[in-house]
Amino acid sequence: MVPLSLIDFLHPCFSSHKDQESIVSSPISIGAPRLTIQLKLQARTISTRAFKEWQEYEEAVKEKDLARALRFLKDFPVELENSSIELTRPENDEWERDWEVLDTCLNADDMRLVGSAYAFLKDKGFLPNFGKYRNIVLEGPREVTPTVLRSSTGLEVSKLSPKKWGVSGSSGTLLIGLFAGVSVLLNQGIDIRPNLAAVLGLAMLDAIFLGGSCLAQISSYWPPYKRRILVHEAGHLLVAYLMGCPIRGVILDPIVAMQMGIQGQAGTQFWDENLQNELAEGRISGTAFDRYCMVLFAGIAAEALVYGEAEGGENDENLFRSICLLLEPPLSVVQRFSMSSWRSLVLRIGEKCSEYGGNADYRDHLETCFGVVRRELLHSGDDILHFLLECAEQLPHKIPLYGTLVGLLNLENEDFVREIVENTHANLQVALDSGNCNRIRVLMRFLTVLMCSKVLQPSSLVVLYETLLSSAATTVDEDKGNPSWQACADFYMTCILSCLPWGGSELVEQVPEEIDRVMVGIQAYMSIRRRVSDAACSAFEFIDERNQDDGAKDFLEDLWGWIQDLSNKGWKLDSVPRPHLSFEPQLVAGKAHDFAPLTCPAQPDPPAVVTGITYGKQKHEAELKYPRRLRRLNIFPASKTEDLQPIDRFIVEEYLLDVLFFLNGCEHVKSSEFLLLVFLVEKQESSYYFVFGSCKASRKECAAAMVGLPVPFRYEYIMAETIFSQILLLPHPPFKPIYYTLVIMDLCKALPGAFPAVIAGAVRALFDKIADLDMECRTRLILWFSHHLSNFQFIWPWEEWAYVLELPKWAPQRVFVQEVLEREVRLSYWEKIKQSIESAPALEELLPPKGTTNFIYSAEAGDQTERSLSTDLSGMVKERLTSREMISWIDDHVLSTHGLDTTLRVVVQTLLNIGSKSFTHLITVLERYGQVIARICPDQDKQVMLITEVSSFWKNNAQMTAIAIDRMMGYRLISNLAIVTWVFSPTNVEQFHVSDRPWEILRNAVNKTFNRITDLRKEISSLKKSVVSATEAAFKALAEHEDAKTKHTLALVDGEPVLAENPKIKRLKLNAEKKKEEEVSTRESLEAKEALFVRATDEIETLFIFLFKSFCNVLAGPLQDTDGKLHTSGETVEMVVDHEDSSAMELEEDGRSPKSHSNGGKAQNGYNVGEKEQWCLSTLGYVKALTRQYASEIWPHIEKIDAEVLTEDVHPLLRKAVYSGLQRPTTDF
Repeated sequence: MVPLSLIDFLHPCFSSHKDQESIVSSPISIGAPRLTIQLKLQARTISTRAFKEWQEYEEAVKEKDLARALRFLKDFPVELENSSIELTRPENDEWERDWEVLDTCLNADDMRLVGSAYAFLKDKGFLPNFGKYRNIVLEGPREVTPTVLRSSTGLEVSKLSPKKWGVSGSSGTLLIGLFAGVSVLLNQGIDIRPNLAAVLGLAMLDAIFLGGSCLAQISSYWPPYKRRILVHEAGHLLVAYLMGCPIRGVILDPIVAMQMGIQGQAGTQFWDENLQNELAEGRISGTAFDRYCMVLFAGIAAEALVYGEAEGGENDENLFRSICLLLEPPLSVVQRFSMSSWRSLVLRIGEKCSEYGGNADYRDHLETCFGVVRRELLHSGDDILHFLLECAEQLPHKIPLYGTLVGLLNLENEDFVREIVENTHANLQVALDSGNCNRIRVLMRFLTVLMCSKVLQPSSLVVLYETLLSSAATTVDEDKGNPSWQACADFYMTCILSCLPWGGSELVEQVPEEIDRVMVGIQAYMSIRRRVSDAACSAFEFIDERNQDDGAKDFLEDLWGWIQDLSNKGWKLDSVPRPHLSFEPQLVAGKAHDFAPLTCPAQPDPPAVVTGITYGKQKHEAELKYPRRLRRLNIFPASKTEDLQPIDRFIVEEYLLDVLFFLNGCEHVKSSEFLLLVFLVEKQESSYYFVFGSCKASRKECAAAMVGLPVPFRYEYIMAETIFSQILLLPHPPFKPIYYTLVIMDLCKALPGAFPAVIAGAVRALFDKIADLDMECRTRLILWFSHHLSNFQFIWPWEEWAYVLELPKWAPQRVFVQEVLEREVRLSYWEKIKQSIESAPALEELLPPKGTTNFIYSAEAGDQTERSLSTDLSGMVKERLTSREMISWIDDHVLSTHGLDTTLRVVVQTLLNIGSKSFTHLITVLERYGQVIARICPDQDKQVMLITEVSSFWKNNAQMTAIAIDRMMGYRLISNLAIVTWVFSPTNVEQFHVSDRPWEILRNAVNKTFNRITDLRKEISSLKKSVVSATEAAFKALAEHEDAKTKHTLALVDGEPVLAENPKIKRLKLNAEKKKEEEVSTRESLEAKEALFVRATDEIETLFIFLFKSFCNVLAGPLQDTDGKLHTSGETVEMVVDHEDSSAMELEEDGRSPKSHSNGGKAQNGYNVGEKEQWCLSTLGYVKALTRQYASEIWPHIEKIDAEVLTEDVHPLLRKAVYSGLQRPTTDF
């Protein structure tokens, strides 16, 4: 333990101590005149009298009895205080006796007694700097960004992140050195592994039972390491002292730290009385929390300032996280970065209310939150404003509560609420200009709720509705607007209609004529707009025209009908909470603010000549910017949703979509309020990635919000339908499928008694209609279901689906089960999946082969010459011959003698066999010997042979086949055209309807080509911005240089002043040249990327033309054999299942599920679609899916595709599939 008397370095007067004689003969001050009085005799008298008492004090210090030592110090100076003289500073030994009282603090159990010791010394003037900066955190908000930190300290934020031994710093080098040394000793015949194992075992026992104290004790003897510990603990000590936190002790001995229960190798124990008092009251202020965190992270800051980076402090981080979790409600990782009491209340508002799954009254919660926020307005008004708006935008399911809170604040501070309205206006205008659909929708809902809370004038809200309505009507007007941008107009109408459930009743009550005018305008718009068909983006196939219901309404028409029904019922509904009604008597006293007019962005001009292509291009561009809202899949019968109104179902769906969107793992938070909290920046820990100002949100937050929506009815079935609608959303889901997989998994854990059964019912329902499911949706469902089962130990009642073995091999249900099992094997291993289907052992027939290789030279049988060549080639690889040497050997001994076919087979089989041990081995082989493969496969025909050989080698492992071909394409060993040629080879064409293997390889090839051009677009966009910046910097540097040349300075030459050249000219000239070089370099990079982009554009055009030609060639014959129409298995589009197949309650009661036998007919009749017809359906389905997925890259080349592929002699069904995928108007034919 370090004596706490070392704190004297904090006191500036301790730098010079006097000897004993100088103290007793020092002068003193009496009154104004300065008189020197000799007090030796008097001082000696005092010293003699106190000698025995000082002995008592020494004994108390020695025994670490703080109470007795402090009592002596408080009693002893009384005699001196009552005298009429004042001694000057005592001798060092005398003063150290007073300081020694701090050494007794370590054994003190009562921290208040420790605080009394510091207070006593401070009162006596011994600790003038103690608590000097206690109130520094009250100086207003701080904005600590990485840029500010770098400019103020010169340190990157990563330097403030504690390092973990073995993965950072020199520890990694030490580990490598250790392993290298052991290897050398083993090669020399010295086996130290038993000794090493014993040492590691002792270290493990030390870590488990002693917290690593023994190893830390040994490390502490290393001087540099010991000094770093001293610096770290000195940081805690210094900041605690300056912040006025009494320090109980500083422990530097790891063994002592362990005995005292301190985590880590050292520790500083301090105490904050205010924090303890607030915690005892069940609250914590931002000031106390800030002060605590500053002391906690001071050690890391001290290390970073002294050594340039911090290594210690991991336990400080853990302590901070544990403190955050103790708060009520506990702080999530998202909130720890800028959290104080008012933020916690605002963020968690309503979560304990009955409407949000709790049992508290939202009125009490709102009043508490309002009281806290009102008190903080004076000090943190700007922070509250921005945080409140951010919460309203990112937690839109709580908007009614935030609107009510703003209404209450409006009663106290109208100016503050006016700023909220103005900021909302600015944000909405920015969202309109940029086309941020989700932000527009949520901000309009927020404004509607503000109107309900008497914050916004109802007439202003009506003006906003009419502005959007006018823009929408103008857009669809064929004379004045651009009907191809109807997607934007429909979106504006959707925003207006979706706001009315939150404020329709108030608008009717306050401005009935104005809202009637809006409703009439909506009706007029609905009468002039074009109905949008959902067929192109429906999850169910519509190859046959007779399956399309041209009279079906689209989503906007449905929504308009629901709003009309709601209006006829007096705007009464249960799914929208209305907390403002409880405060309406108070809210009416507030001032309703005006909302300034907004302007909608102008849409592009219509094409000069309107054709199907020009109209389709602009329509596609509009739908990319304003995605069309599709109807949710109705997987379950209406009885499962308790006969809810359609508008209630819509509102619940809105809630769920909001939660899925805003809690998707990229939640943003404001900059940290804690001065030293930036150490968490750029630190990766388990599933969280810390980034300054943002962090990865916990998935549990999303699940918790989804199960706690403010509705009074059960909605598990709607929740499942909404999630599956998002998974199967076409053309692309908003997020990666893995996100929805994790959400479903967390919901199953959050609602274990209900949601797993609901998900099982949804899977069974979709399985019943799998034959009608779009091919892209079918693939997504396979990937999701296999991944979902892998998270639940692959448990599924497979006996329900065992009947698929009775179906033909091309039946979609049989193919679905087969593909799910194949994907499960990829996620686990073959024996595990075989064990999981023990309830239906016959399904083993559908399991893929065990993933063994098909190395043709492994057995003695076969061509011995080729086997010998393979052995020689393997030996060359083991000897690490270069690619050039290997190519020379192949040219001289193999290619010239045995021909190309044998050479290719030997080389590919041998190299793949060497790389078959793991994915890493495969990558290594391709990187090292890719030139060898490129030498023997220089053109497309040879590359097709190469792919065939790869497929043959991995014929028992579809995953490795796809990976190997994908990697070869990445290394440019094979082209995308070669892959397409191979996919459409006769062997693979026969598998189109019974296996996903060729389609997976085709999707990978097209996707890789698409990603190349997408990445180039991003790089070009970034480089264009860099060129602008570089040009401005070069121009500025040149201007500074030219300006300096016109200015001369005076210099002395032979003692005479003369005009001389500005000394800065040389530096400015070099700077101007450097900036110009940077500009030229950036422009050259841009030109290079643009050249690559042109090549990529030509490449993708060639790819799609070749792909569509291949489809035409393989479909021409089979489609001619049909009657021009294909009969799908289903007769209806509606996704409905029988009651007995989908009821979660019945599933729970019976303990088993009834079998589902919908295969386009009854099970006893088998599958009623022939093989050739099913082949056509599957292939056309993939045509539509690929066209839809890559429509953005197909539209720019559609004229050439029409001229070369979609000619008049193309079969109508093929043309229809392509047009449907592009959502292209069919008026061209």
